Amino acid sequence: MSVQHILVDDEGIPRTINHRVKVKMIAQKHLIAGESVDHIAEHYGITLADVYAALAYYHDNLAYFEQQEAELEPLADDARRYTAELKARINERLEENQEN
Repeated sequence: MSVQHILVDDEGIPRTINHRVKVKMIAQKHLIAGESVDHIAEHYGITLADVYAALAYYHDNLAYFEQQEAELEPLADDARRYTAELKARINERLEENQEN
Protein backbone atom coordinates (compact mmCIF):
# COMPACT_ATOMS: atom_id res chain seq x y z
CA MET A 1 0.00 0.00 0.00
CA SER A 2 1.45 3.36 -0.97
CA VAL A 3 0.84 6.57 0.96
CA GLN A 4 1.10 9.94 -0.74
CA HIS A 5 2.95 12.60 1.21
CA ILE A 6 3.48 15.36 -1.39
CA LEU A 7 1.01 17.34 -3.47
CA VAL A 8 1.50 20.16 -5.94
CA ASP A 9 -0.88 23.00 -5.10
CA ASP A 10 -2.82 25.22 -7.50
CA GLU A 11 0.17 27.55 -7.79
CA GLY A 12 2.50 24.68 -8.76
CA ILE A 13 4.27 24.60 -5.39
CA PRO A 14 5.07 21.11 -4.04
CA ARG A 15 4.02 20.76 -0.39
CA THR A 16 3.49 18.07 2.20
CA ILE A 17 -0.09 16.90 2.36
CA ASN A 18 0.03 17.16 6.15
CA HIS A 19 0.27 20.84 7.11
CA ARG A 20 1.15 21.90 3.53
CA VAL A 21 4.82 22.67 4.24
CA LYS A 22 6.80 23.63 1.14
CA VAL A 23 9.18 20.92 -0.04
CA LYS A 24 11.77 23.61 -0.74
CA MET A 25 11.67 24.80 2.88
CA ILE A 26 12.24 21.29 4.20
CA ALA A 27 15.11 20.71 1.77
CA GLN A 28 16.77 24.03 2.66
CA LYS A 29 16.50 23.38 6.39
CA HIS A 30 18.11 19.98 5.98
CA LEU A 31 20.62 20.51 3.16
CA ILE A 32 21.67 24.12 3.76
CA ALA A 33 21.01 24.74 7.46
CA GLY A 34 21.98 21.19 8.47
CA GLU A 35 18.92 20.55 10.58
CA SER A 36 18.10 16.94 11.38
CA VAL A 37 15.01 15.29 9.92
CA ASP A 38 13.75 14.75 13.48
CA HIS A 39 14.04 18.47 14.24
CA ILE A 40 12.32 19.44 10.98
CA ALA A 41 9.45 17.03 11.62
CA GLU A 42 9.01 18.38 15.13
CA HIS A 43 9.31 22.02 14.02
CA TYR A 44 6.57 21.69 11.38
CA GLY A 45 4.45 19.12 13.23
CA ILE A 46 4.76 16.59 10.42
CA THR A 47 5.85 12.96 10.33
CA LEU A 48 9.34 11.70 9.56
CA ALA A 49 7.82 10.07 6.49
CA ASP A 50 6.67 13.51 5.32
CA VAL A 51 10.19 14.90 5.72
CA TYR A 52 11.82 11.99 3.89
CA ALA A 53 9.18 12.17 1.15
CA ALA A 54 9.86 15.89 0.73
CA LEU A 55 13.61 15.26 0.50
CA ALA A 56 13.05 12.47 -2.03
CA TYR A 57 10.75 14.74 -4.06
CA TYR A 58 13.35 17.50 -3.95
CA HIS A 59 16.11 15.22 -5.22
CA ASP A 60 13.84 13.62 -7.84
CA ASN A 61 13.02 17.10 -9.16
CA LEU A 62 16.35 18.83 -8.60
CA ALA A 63 16.38 20.42 -12.07
CA TYR A 64 13.05 22.13 -11.32
CA PHE A 65 14.30 23.53 -8.01
CA GLU A 66 17.62 24.66 -9.54
CA GLN A 67 15.76 26.45 -12.35
CA GLN A 68 13.48 28.12 -9.83
CA GLU A 69 16.51 29.26 -7.82
CA ALA A 70 18.23 30.59 -10.96
CA GLU A 71 15.14 32.61 -11.85
CA LEU A 72 15.04 34.17 -8.38
CA GLU A 73 18.76 34.95 -8.17
CA PRO A 74 18.56 38.33 -9.98
CA LEU A 75 15.85 39.42 -7.53
CA ALA A 76 17.98 38.32 -4.59
CA ASP A 77 20.96 40.24 -6.03
CA ASP A 78 18.81 43.37 -6.33
CA ALA A 79 17.59 42.97 -2.75
CA ARG A 80 21.15 42.56 -1.43
CA ARG A 81 22.34 45.61 -3.37
CA TYR A 82 19.37 47.71 -2.23
CA THR A 83 19.92 46.64 1.38
CA ALA A 84 23.61 47.57 1.21
CA GLU A 85 22.78 50.97 -0.30
CA LEU A 86 20.10 51.60 2.32
CA LYS A 87 22.48 50.68 5.15
CA ALA A 88 25.10 53.04 3.74
CA ARG A 89 22.58 55.92 3.62
CA ILE A 90 21.43 55.23 7.16
CA ASN A 91 25.03 55.21 8.40
CA GLU A 92 25.72 58.49 6.60
CA ARG A 93 22.76 60.14 8.30
CA LEU A 94 23.74 58.76 11.68
CA GLU A 95 27.26 60.15 11.25
CA GLU A 96 25.86 63.53 10.15
CA ASN A 97 23.59 63.63 13.19
CA GLN A 98 26.45 62.76 15.52
CA GLU A 99 28.55 65.59 14.07
CA ASN A 100 25.78 68.13 14.65
